[in-house]
Amino acid sequence: MLDWPGDCTKRSAGCDLADPPPESQSPGFVEAKITELLMEYFARHPRAMDTAAGVVEWWIPAEKIRTDAETVRRILDRLTEQGVLERIGSGEYAHYRLKSG
Repeated sequence: MLDWPGDCTKRSAGCDLADPPPESQSPGFVEAKITELLMEYFARHPRAMDTAAGVVEWWIPAEKIRTDAETVRRILDRLTEQGVLERIGSGEYAHYRLKSG
């Protein structure tokens, strides 16, 4: 997930952790941002192919957004269902790439 502004991850920072995160932290915003980063990466590297874990490790800059392989896999699967990507293999070792043709 995205980091909260400042250091709101610690109670000593004066943030009320019971408050909901800012709008930019909502799951919809996070998934949209990850999707945007993935499509930018594919635009720069149209022949790229990797697993969800590899995408998290190498494609998504940690300083822009923090995420996990399960969230990325869900987004990659959605893009596959939409016909943007194709999946090769299955499970955690499935690789994703732009759909050819």
